[in-house]
Amino acid sequence: MEIIKNNLTDKQWLEMFPQFVKEIPKRIKDLEREKRNLVLTVRKYLKSIDKNWTTNDKNFYLEQIKVFKVWDIVEIERQIYNLKRYLAISKGRAIKGRISDEVIQLALSAPIKEVAIKAGIKLRKSGRNFTASCPFHHDRSPSLYLYPERNDYHCFGCGAHGNVINFVQQLHKYSFKGAVEYLTF
Repeated sequence: MEIIKNNLTDKQWLEMFPQFVKEIPKRIKDLEREKRNLVLTVRKYLKSIDKNWTTNDKNFYLEQIKVFKVWDIVEIERQIYNLKRYLAISKGRAIKGRISDEVIQLALSAPIKEVAIKAGIKLRKSGRNFTASCPFHHDRSPSLYLYPERNDYHCFGCGAHGNVINFVQQLHKYSFKGAVEYLTF
């Protein structure tokens, strides 16, 4: 069951549900046991392939194993990773290589107007908002709108839109992590 977190950081969400945190180690053990059983089942199925089968029969059988078992293993590994991440967050530890929710929130608070000006985009005031020629496509007239109150953008020419992180990603061809680092350093 997926719970919608409504703009809470993972840390805030975990603080609201301490019982969930207490159950994480047991859930991880259960998932690891389930994964081990699935891996043994896949090995058993692979050993049962008859050498006299045609190539089509073997391929069909392998595809069935992949669809019905291997994807289950991948999903279990994803759940285990998320639970371990929640456990680390609840203990105040960051997972190596992961950007914390607090850093992402800091990046999202960077004013999009300032980011655009820093990138050399000439802005024109339009009421509370700003317009500019879109840097993402060839633009004859201003079609890019920056909305400082919401800290996001939309181009009515090419359809590009999003928050300040998406803007930096598209503008500089950065990854999500690179865009967050650009906005926070």
